Amino acid sequence: MQQKHPEYTLRLAHAETEAPTIKTYTFDTSALGFKFTAGEYVKVVLDGVVGDPRGNQREFSIFSPATRSAEYMNITTTIEPSDSPYKNKLNSLKPGDQATVIGPLGKFTLNGLNDDAEVVLIAGGIGITPFRSIILTELASGSSRRTTLIYSARTP
Repeated sequence: MQQKHPEYTLRLAHAETEAPTIKTYTFDTSALGFKFTAGEYVKVVLDGVVGDPRGNQREFSIFSPATRSAEYMNITTTIEPSDSPYKNKLNSLKPGDQATVIGPLGKFTLNGLNDDAEVVLIAGGIGITPFRSIILTELASGSSRRTTLIYSARTP
């Protein structure tokens, strides 16, 4: 039997352009009991997606610190002019619009590591998203863990 994951209806608080083809979406999670562990991801389901062969949902790593999960959750993704109908719908969301979020999901976390274990994170491009969540959570929680990030991007 397949486990049913929690589902939330989240309201878009705002969207912000991070770089010419990168956009962050902030969803309000206040008063919903939404909690995640840094490094996890969610499935975002959008109504009204037409003509997308992959359907109306995509998986996104959570971009925000887990220490703020009771207030908001960020996802960040590439947005290009030639994107899929799903990405075009995501890009058209306005503050107040809603999306169904399934999760959190995944095991790409630091859970199970000793507090004194050193960590090296290697990312490229939009693959930075789970690492940003992990690093911000470590900083906010006062962790003394030595963490090194090696990152490369196409543009500054």
